[in-house]
Amino acid sequence: MKGKNTLEKGFYLRFRRKEKRGRKGKMITPCGVYCSKECSFFNNGCSGCHEIKGKVFWAKHYGSDICPIYECVQERELKNCGHCSRLPCRLWFSTRDPSLGDEEFQKEIAFRLSNLEKERNS
Repeated sequence: MKGKNTLEKGFYLRFRRKEKRGRKGKMITPCGVYCSKECSFFNNGCSGCHEIKGKVFWAKHYGSDICPIYECVQERELKNCGHCSRLPCRLWFSTRDPSLGDEEFQKEIAFRLSNLEKERNS
């Protein structure tokens, strides 16, 4: 990892949750992460998925300039994945953070689904 910028070093940690949670007035990503509370890149090179139109640095690791999840939400004209009947879909699994073990990945999905459900119901 030597010689790579901070965002590159954190690629595999992009959705690590911070301790504090809350959704009041908070920006949520298409996949259910509250930017300012749960994304270590928010205001550290990223101004939010919607603001940067899904052009996250790590999308190149999936052969694209745009996050595949963001792109899907835009194509379907949805606010976020919480408004999709296919949730969680194959795209969520294909963009998995490879640093997470199976159990940790399942917890991460459950957490993001919970965020999306709260957002949908608010």
